[in-house]
Amino acid sequence: MSDYIISADAGGTFLDLVLVDRKGGIAVGKSLHTPEMPEVGIMRAVSIAAESMNLAAEDVLRNCRLVFHGTTVTTNGMIERTGVRTGLICTRGFEDTLRIGRVKARTEGLDQYQITRYTENEPPVPIVAGTDIVGVAERMDASGRVVLPLDVDALIEAVATLRERGVGAVVVSFLHAYANRAHEYEARDAIAAAFPDLHVVAAADVASVLGEYERTNTAVVNAHLNPLLARHLSNLDGALEANGYSGPVLIMQSIGGVGPSTKIREQSVTTLLSGPVGGIVGAQQIGTLIGERNIITTDMGGTSFDVGVVVDGEPMRSAQTVIHRQILTVPAVDIETIGAGGGSAVWLDQNRNIKVGPRSVGSNPGPACYGLGGREPTVTDADVVLGFIDPDSFGFTHAGAGRAHAERAMAETIGDPLGLAPEEAADAVLQIVNNHMADLIRKVTVEKGHDPRDFVILAYGGSGPAHCTAYGAEIGAKKIVIPPYASVFSAYGIAQADIKFSVAGSVLQTVMQEQPVPAETIEAINATLARLAAEARAQIDAAFSGDGQDPRLMLSLDTHYVGQMTDIAVPVEAPLPLGEADIRKLIEAFRAMYDMNYGAGASSPGSPVEFVSARADLLVPLDAKFTPPRAEKAGADPGAARTGSRRVYWGRGEGWRETDIFAARDMMAGNVVPGPALIELFHSTVPIYRGQSASKDAFGNLIVEIEPVRQTGEN
Repeated sequence: MSDYIISADAGGTFLDLVLVDRKGGIAVGKSLHTPEMPEVGIMRAVSIAAESMNLAAEDVLRNCRLVFHGTTVTTNGMIERTGVRTGLICTRGFEDTLRIGRVKARTEGLDQYQITRYTENEPPVPIVAGTDIVGVAERMDASGRVVLPLDVDALIEAVATLRERGVGAVVVSFLHAYANRAHEYEARDAIAAAFPDLHVVAAADVASVLGEYERTNTAVVNAHLNPLLARHLSNLDGALEANGYSGPVLIMQSIGGVGPSTKIREQSVTTLLSGPVGGIVGAQQIGTLIGERNIITTDMGGTSFDVGVVVDGEPMRSAQTVIHRQILTVPAVDIETIGAGGGSAVWLDQNRNIKVGPRSVGSNPGPACYGLGGREPTVTDADVVLGFIDPDSFGFTHAGAGRAHAERAMAETIGDPLGLAPEEAADAVLQIVNNHMADLIRKVTVEKGHDPRDFVILAYGGSGPAHCTAYGAEIGAKKIVIPPYASVFSAYGIAQADIKFSVAGSVLQTVMQEQPVPAETIEAINATLARLAAEARAQIDAAFSGDGQDPRLMLSLDTHYVGQMTDIAVPVEAPLPLGEADIRKLIEAFRAMYDMNYGAGASSPGSPVEFVSARADLLVPLDAKFTPPRAEKAGADPGAARTGSRRVYWGRGEGWRETDIFAARDMMAGNVVPGPALIELFHSTVPIYRGQSASKDAFGNLIVEIEPVRQTGEN
């Protein structure tokens, strides 16, 4: 058996890599990300991690069992529009579908302030230019019956024109193809035969569900990004193979599972949340280890703060997602994001109010404390001014990094205009950004019927540990968990994922709740579920034959009340074929989930229910997972882990205080650190406030216990 597993998460600036040996030992490699030449960044990170194990990178790769990879290539490509020029062939008369969109397309992806200024908002710019959209004669009706045959000659002529304009990819998206794919497939095959160098995508292969705008937009984004991702993964595969690796490369998908790179390069739209989802998958494993099934995941990096929710051991998911204002019909783990990271700029608005983000200063010149010429204060500068973070720990920055740069920037921009000392200004910045993060957590919990007091917070990312003990106390979470490799936790989590494929199809069956379910309705639902299950199994068989257990099939039906636009995914628990009693149970489950999402009593027992679409997820549990070694519990005294002290400003109530510092790596399982104190991890620091205490568990996690917030009126 091969000895190693490699998992890499390529972010906007850094590539984080975790190297795991057969015994569960972990080494970390962190290097600058090189998206145009991924082989450079990943080989550099492999070398760094291997060196810490006294090994050569080539030796590790020759004896590597699996390589996992999360990427931001598609996300960046979509934001920057750097994919291939894409054309669209649609049903004649529907050439303006992407430009018109839907009413909700005008506000999706905007923050609350932008939404209130509706008349100033511009609709999202389509990926395809209007001049690259051509309608051809063909027509299906809503039941999938051919009304007008496809004009193949006109189709080829239209594609030839697009080719002459410089289009490198073509999408075929015809009206009602969710009900009958025949015309889309006929057009796809004809184009591929006539133009073998052209990348062709049929919308039915990407999103075979109701919603003309959404399914077309999803297919367009997929075609736009496929060549970009294929080139990236081809370079990556080649570099790994050239250095001795002969196994599969498994790519993280937005749905929370991995797929082989040979398959995923044709499904780029499934990777748009590739990196952030890794941390949520890792949180599931940590939750299992420590006996917590309700988890709020918080990932604070350099530019953003991402929040996900795990309920009863499973991440919350949705059938649609919005990326850079583009609505996509692709299943994904729910992640809410705000522009609040360590590099978020701090500034004063015209009314002299302190603002944090959403703009980030990036990595060059970066925060002022880096000493690379940055003059704008950031959240990281506030942490440095207060003493929470030691700028000497910035091993990747200039030797001139230091607190003086942060103090000057904070004073010039915030402190002097408001008559505040630098530490008072920095403390105000932290209160603002921590409250922003607490508000986002409430949005994904309280607003969806979940009580944060029933959840633990799992905090990670480069900046997450430095803030979690503040926003965790603010929302009243049960406790806070900080994993030992918090700054590279997404890479860690990606390696805990399983192979997963998801396929969907339209159902469009309506059931009157107070009447018997017609036999033809039951038959139609069963036929769609059985077909999707077979398609998912065929995808697994064609794409993967590596180490894994027996596949596990999960079916669901996207359901709503007739006339509504938002669906709820209801799991199908009963075996196929379903009977009338099973359909009744699905409706009961839908009503319960509806009440949970929208408030008790919101469901309507008398309204007709529509099963809109079905989804089949096929999961192959991988045998390559690893568990951190379990340590024996020691005493509570953390004295051996104390590395010194420094002055820290703990707010106006406590002021400056000489504060003990502890190294997390030197703490033993069972050690307890009472606040106020600082605990330093790999590339991060955890402030433990007064009334809090942190202990180390058997798996190396820091567990922060929070003193309950005293309610008004208590003595």
